[in-house]
Amino acid sequence: MAAENNPKLMGALAYLLGPITGILFLLMEKGNKFVRFHAMQSTILFGGLFVVNIVLGFYSDSWMAGKPCSFHNRFCFMACFDVEGIQRRRI
Repeated sequence: MAAENNPKLMGALAYLLGPITGILFLLMEKGNKFVRFHAMQSTILFGGLFVVNIVLGFYSDSWMAGKPCSFHNRFCFMACFDVEGIQRRRI
């Protein structure tokens, strides 16, 4: 796979599906600290957003109440962290 030799691409791909790809990259990548950092950050951040979305869904009048805000936040986080992963710098 072409991404195996490109840690910047792997760091950006760790945010693609949130905690799912974060956990996959944590399990697959053992040696590259850069990729592991972004995979762990993706897992913690989007896993936390998932939990917050579930909690807001239980305590709101409608289960869709937290969806627009959650989608917007997830999109913004993904955009920022994908750029960070590609540029290899902190925002």
